[in-house]
Amino acid sequence: MKIKAIIAVSVSVLILSGCQTNPSFERDQEVIGGSPAVKRRAVQNCYETTKKKSKSSKIAVAEAMNVSPKSNVDMIFCTRLIDAIASKRITYSDLNSGSPAFIRAMQAR
Repeated sequence: MKIKAIIAVSVSVLILSGCQTNPSFERDQEVIGGSPAVKRRAVQNCYETTKKKSKSSKIAVAEAMNVSPKSNVDMIFCTRLIDAIASKRITYSDLNSGSPAFIRAMQAR
């Protein structure tokens, strides 16, 4: 359940931000990785989306990420997600499948 929650949040963030296909994901990945300003905006956009999620979703995501539910789960999640995308630690496929690479990125390993 925890992994499904984190994947659902990740996918919804990217769909809402416009990353709907593999080619657009790869394009956005290049832009985010090359521009600190765009990266900051991507983290902020992600945060604006994730802060609307239910408390139970946030608790599940916090547990999967190995952080306290009392911490700023939304910002930690978004920072880890966007950092992993920018550094190409995760692919479009990783994001949609919840691959081990995706899980490691969300757990900051």
